[in-house]
Amino acid sequence: MNRAWAAANALAALLFLYCAAVQINDPDPWLWIPTYVIPAAVCAASVRWHAHPAIPGVVGGMAAFWTFSLWWVGIEESHHMSGFPQFGMLREELVREGLGLGLVAVWMIAIAIYELRRRNLNSS
Repeated sequence: MNRAWAAANALAALLFLYCAAVQINDPDPWLWIPTYVIPAAVCAASVRWHAHPAIPGVVGGMAAFWTFSLWWVGIEESHHMSGFPQFGMLREELVREGLGLGLVAVWMIAIAIYELRRRNLNSS
């Protein structure tokens, strides 16, 4: 495995664990802590072992779907934070949650693509 790729996955795992830790005081931590712990585990596992591309692909696909549905449907309850508009999909809570989910989606899909390419190179 490429050392830079392994280091990037280790860093992403730490980032996702940090994201999970700051969810402890969230009104719904039971939802958000697993949202970040699962990708952290996928990143950590991909540092040591090769993951089947379907695992990060499914996690990333679910995060992408959740991101777009969150922005499409929106949520009625949003906590005010100065500097953020409080209307539409630019409400503060939607922005924070959407960016976190988007980061999960992008990194999981990157791992899936990496693993697919690695499998195709090894089978040729």
